[in-house]
Amino acid sequence: MALACLIAFSRLYLYVHYPSDILVGAVVGAAVGVLSVRLVLRLWPEKTPS
Repeated sequence: MALACLIAFSRLYLYVHYPSDILVGAVVGAAVGVLSVRLVLRLWPEKTPS
C-alpha cells in the first residue's frame, strides 16, 4: 500500500497524470481486489472440520 501511494504521488509530482486519473485508478484497483477475493471465496469455500 505504501509503495502504491508513493508511485501515485510521483505521478502527480511529475505532472504525468491528473489527480482524477490517480483516484479512478485507485477505485478500480480496490474494486478488482475486493471482487477477486469474493470470487475466490465463492469458488473455493473453506471446508469445515467434520
